[in-house]
Amino acid sequence: MLLATGVAVCAGALIGFARGGRLERLAYLPIRLAWLAALAWLVQVVLFVSPLADALDDWAAPIHLASIVLLAVVIFANRSLPGVMLLGLGLLLNATVYALNGGFMPVSEAALVASGNSASLAAMAGGAGFQKTFLEQPSTPLWFLGDVLPMPVAGKIYSIGDVVAVLGIFVLIEGGMLSTLEPK
Repeated sequence: MLLATGVAVCAGALIGFARGGRLERLAYLPIRLAWLAALAWLVQVVLFVSPLADALDDWAAPIHLASIVLLAVVIFANRSLPGVMLLGLGLLLNATVYALNGGFMPVSEAALVASGNSASLAAMAGGAGFQKTFLEQPSTPLWFLGDVLPMPVAGKIYSIGDVVAVLGIFVLIEGGMLSTLEPK
C-alpha cells in the first residue's frame, strides 16, 4: 500500500499544481489526531515487517484490527476534509474483510501469479499466512474484496478497499492544495 499511497500523493500534487493549487496550503488543513494515525501505522510496521513480527504472530489478528480501529477514529475526526470519507470507505471495506477472515486479507492465487509473487504463493501453498494475507479458498468470506487486483509492473496486489482509500488520499492532497484556508 506504501507504493500506491506514494503514487496517490504525487498524482494529487501534480493535479493540484495543474489546477492552480499550492503545496503550502496542505499545512493549513485542520488535521485532527495525526499522532494517532502515526501510532496505528507504527503498530502495523512492528506487527508485519519488524524483527518482532514472528513473536507477535499469535496476536497479529487482534492487534491488526485494533490498529484499524485507531485509524477509524482518525477518519471520523477528520471526516469533513476532502477525500477522507473515501479513505474511510476503503478502510471499512478492508476492515470488513479482515474481520470476517480472522484479521487477515485473502489473496487470490491468480493475482499472486500475475504480479510475479511466486515466493509468496509458495509460502502460502500449505495454508499458512504470509504477513497479513492468506491464500483465498472457495469458502473465503468476501474474497472478491480481498487482494485480487494485481499490479504486475510493481509486483504488488491490491484490494478494492486499497484502491478506494488511495483515491481518498489523492482527493485529500489535490483538494487540500486548492483549499482557501489560511493560517490563524
